[in-house]
Amino acid sequence: MLTAVLFLIITGAGALFLRAIKSEPEKGADFIIFSFASGAVLFSLVILTVGRAGFYTLPAMLVIGAVFAVCAGFSAGRFFESIKETVKSFSGVKGFIAIGVLLLALPRFISVFFNIFVPNTSWDTMAYHYAIPSIYQQAGQITYIPYMFHSNWPQNLELIFGWSMTVFNDTLAGGAAFIFAAMLLLTVFRFGQKVSSARAGIIAASIVCAFAVFKREAVNGYVDTGLAFYETAAAYGVFLYMHSKNRAHLGAAAFAAAGAASVKILGLFSAAFLPFFILLADYIYNGKEKKLRIMDAVFFGIIACLAAAPWYIKSFVDTGNPVWPFAYGIFGGNNWTKELSDFRSAYYGEHGSGRGILNLLSLPLSVITSKNMDGYAGNNFIFLYLMLPFSLYMAFVKKHKDTLLLLLLTACFLVFWVASSQFVRFLFPGLVIFTVLSAAAADYIFSMDKKVFLKILTGGCVLYLLLYSYPFKYEGDFAGVKTFAGIIDREKYLEGNMDNYKLFKKINADNDITGKIVFFREIRGYYLKKDYIWGDPSNQALIGYNNTSDTLKDLRDNGVNYVVMNSNIYSKIGDGYTETVFEIMNEITGKHSELKYCEKGVCLYKLIR
Repeated sequence: MLTAVLFLIITGAGALFLRAIKSEPEKGADFIIFSFASGAVLFSLVILTVGRAGFYTLPAMLVIGAVFAVCAGFSAGRFFESIKETVKSFSGVKGFIAIGVLLLALPRFISVFFNIFVPNTSWDTMAYHYAIPSIYQQAGQITYIPYMFHSNWPQNLELIFGWSMTVFNDTLAGGAAFIFAAMLLLTVFRFGQKVSSARAGIIAASIVCAFAVFKREAVNGYVDTGLAFYETAAAYGVFLYMHSKNRAHLGAAAFAAAGAASVKILGLFSAAFLPFFILLADYIYNGKEKKLRIMDAVFFGIIACLAAAPWYIKSFVDTGNPVWPFAYGIFGGNNWTKELSDFRSAYYGEHGSGRGILNLLSLPLSVITSKNMDGYAGNNFIFLYLMLPFSLYMAFVKKHKDTLLLLLLTACFLVFWVASSQFVRFLFPGLVIFTVLSAAAADYIFSMDKKVFLKILTGGCVLYLLLYSYPFKYEGDFAGVKTFAGIIDREKYLEGNMDNYKLFKKINADNDITGKIVFFREIRGYYLKKDYIWGDPSNQALIGYNNTSDTLKDLRDNGVNYVVMNSNIYSKIGDGYTETVFEIMNEITGKHSELKYCEKGVCLYKLIR
């Protein structure tokens, strides 16, 4: 219920804003997509402004919610009309293939929804996606966090999660993440529908829903699905503009691009590239004889950059670097070093695809073989690769301009990604566009009069993907339903699935523990409600590891009184952990501290002064 309320107030307020700047889409699914995208950008910016002013408190969050609710009231009529129109667009889907695919995809979507209720134990979420807003909540303001590699990245989604956690709990934060996942699927459906047909939209949305990254990250506080939503909505808005030449679509798309840049620095792709893509698309659609709409491209870029700028200004004010800790050689930055910068670059290069033309050419193979693939795209590439020749045929033989544009957009994203040497799973926004393109190709095959073999092959591939990723095959797939039904106890679940949870409960209940706690071989601090800092050697620069005496001095200079050591993780050399680091950590806990207590291999030590 609260998830629905959050969706309503964000979307309604976003619609009012778009109406004020004369960029409100027509009622229906597009109204919901762009109103939500704009509303979410505004929502996080208001929280950022209020939080930086020192009012990151429950009363302040309730006031923000109330103001957005009042604003949403002015758009309630069009909102509910648009919901009705959107439901009709799905209920009106016809054809055996489209209906069959939709029915197979629904159980996955339902299972994702119930996973909202599973207590969160996801690594990155416990380390920063939920931990950062939790730190703000304890501090009562959005404050500078100097000891965390991820603390000054854009936090569009984290602040929406934080609002949810402040007014209710992290279950509502999972609901907020689910909204972004659902909006991604709706955007993909509409994109496929506009490019080809409703059948293509259904196929595209179902394939995206079948991605492992969607299942694993749709509700657990990760931000990849939110980033993919903003990136896809921005591209879709530009696509609508190229067909209508209506600046309302362009303004709405620009705010979606700003949303992408407000989620991750990688999201700058939309704000930086789409203005040039507008000119390219204008040339493809209109030919040489017409002037390029340069001012429209400039308009898009200015709006997107202005709406995203507060996050980069915040980083610059706090660290002296607008994209801290990246581009250290250009901007420098507080609480970071060249050595750490070089290490992080090498780390991304090792786990990503690398740079250069050979890396780009080998990308189709590398996304399959990369050790960091981790099931994020998996078998979906079978469908994407199978459809690629038909997409090329449609673009260059049939002269289908929409297909050509999607091909170019996908290719440009892949080049951008390879050049930035990111993780393979960060390809997800580009793969979503690739999926829309592939679904249009599948729809073209299904519309052929003959070619029975191709139809069977394509249909079999889609069916395989949907059945392969079908939910409720394993015991863990029922965790969401069991939690919702009260069968799974939250505390027992967390104690059984997080090795540090029982220790953190003890620490939280111990009033004698004061001062900062440093984490050795651990970064997941969400459930710890005491003051802590990371001691990770590759993710912060406050604590160095040249020798034991210098490390002890760094700990004392930063007010550290206690050490949490997790012996279950970071047990091998790598990820910044060297023999020297292990020796220093072991010497500090063994000779310069006294053991307080341990739980499941995670121990608390008190530093000896």
